[in-house]
Amino acid sequence: MSLSTLITFLVGRDITGVSSANPLPVTGTVAETVADGADVTIGAKADAANTATDTTPITAMSVWKQISKSIQALVTANHADLTAATPAGANAIGDVGVTPRSARLTVAAINFSSSGDNTIIAAGTGAQTIKVYRMELTVAAATALTIKDGAVTEGARTLFAGGGLSWDYDSEPWSTGAAATAWKINSSNAVQVSGRIWYLVS
Repeated sequence: MSLSTLITFLVGRDITGVSSANPLPVTGTVAETVADGADVTIGAKADAANTATDTTPITAMSVWKQISKSIQALVTANHADLTAATPAGANAIGDVGVTPRSARLTVAAINFSSSGDNTIIAAGTGAQTIKVYRMELTVAAATALTIKDGAVTEGARTLFAGGGLSWDYDSEPWSTGAAATAWKINSSNAVQVSGRIWYLVS
């Protein structure tokens, strides 16, 4: 059976000779739109929203309206929270429990020439401690330097003329003092000691 014979059988019209130049005439009215409510699955524009989620037969229009209704109710109920400004408070926000970057540290000069204890950072108040994250210093002549942070007194470091100490910035403090205790450097000899220190009191 040829294709034209098959189509003729299906449509009931002889299509022999039909082409773009000789189209098959169509009689009757072909609907371009579906009337409101004509399709029972889609439903009518007046259909109410419906919350049914089981096998209850409802139209697609009812489902669409229920979706719209639910979204609007959610926005209305939470409008105040969605548009409210972030309240002010005393709680820390961001970098909580994280070691501060070097840009946030306080920088102090190391500049003394006397022997014995020399206070570099004054004691904090209450339970505040001093945390040293970076330090660099040089000595003009031979001496032994001892770091005193109140919690641990480190062993003396013997330095010769022109020598020094360098603590590069680290995520963990090189030295953490006792609460409300000054941070000091003890020099065995009265020589010039110069440098800088980066720290945090908290």
